[in-house]
Amino acid sequence: MNSTTPNPYSPNTGSGGGGGLWKALAIIVIGLLALMILYPLIKSLIWLGILALAIYGAVMLFVDKDKKSG
Repeated sequence: MNSTTPNPYSPNTGSGGGGGLWKALAIIVIGLLALMILYPLIKSLIWLGILALAIYGAVMLFVDKDKKSG
């Protein structure tokens, strides 16, 4: 009985084919690239939302003020 443990870094591990490490690295790299692209977009959308809420709040204050005085 020869019980040797397979090398997880070798290209041919198990029946599922090789390259599991490279697939994981590719997923991580793609995720980081997507985050690099999406982060500024999300950040700008948050600031646009804050600006829109400020404008909406100001409009509601002035509309309410006009209704009460007239």
